[in-house]
Amino acid sequence: PVIAGFVFGTVIWKIFLKRLRWFNTFEHELTHAIVALMFFRKIKEFEVTQNSGGHIVHVGTFGGTFGSEMIGLAPYFLPTFSLILVLVLPLISRELYSWMVPTVGFTLAYHTFSTIDETDEIQPDLNSRGLLYSAIVIISMTLALHGLLFVLMMHGYSGFGIWGSMVYDTTIDILGWLFAFIS
Repeated sequence: PVIAGFVFGTVIWKIFLKRLRWFNTFEHELTHAIVALMFFRKIKEFEVTQNSGGHIVHVGTFGGTFGSEMIGLAPYFLPTFSLILVLVLPLISRELYSWMVPTVGFTLAYHTFSTIDETDEIQPDLNSRGLLYSAIVIISMTLALHGLLFVLMMHGYSGFGIWGSMVYDTTIDILGWLFAFIS
């Protein structure tokens, strides 16, 4: 069902959604704002324009540099609509669940293609951090968050613990390999 939703989302993106530039900009800036709020930053300004992009201004320092980096790169790795749907899935009836899972695939397609579309242009979010650094963070966080989405779809809220354990084990394995390689 997720794949079917992704395929449908791909077709809809190519035909219709790609042309809704203001909506894509809104979702991009909304993701910045959501992550800023997660780091207890106050949103001072939120602007979206039809043709000139958009921006948010946030204040606060919680999370330090790490928080600022996550806020700045979040639209490229955080599938906002997919995450919202997956967090709601355990709360809905089985009848609705069968409709929601393909919708998650649809929103993942939207996120995938809007991100590809955004990175075709020069993005201040990426350029100010460096393209190599941005690519490493985006790829790493995309893998981690997509893994979380799928674990939550399969196991509900108990998937948080399963995912955390998987991330920890994988990190230990990678560090072990890295230290063995260095020595």
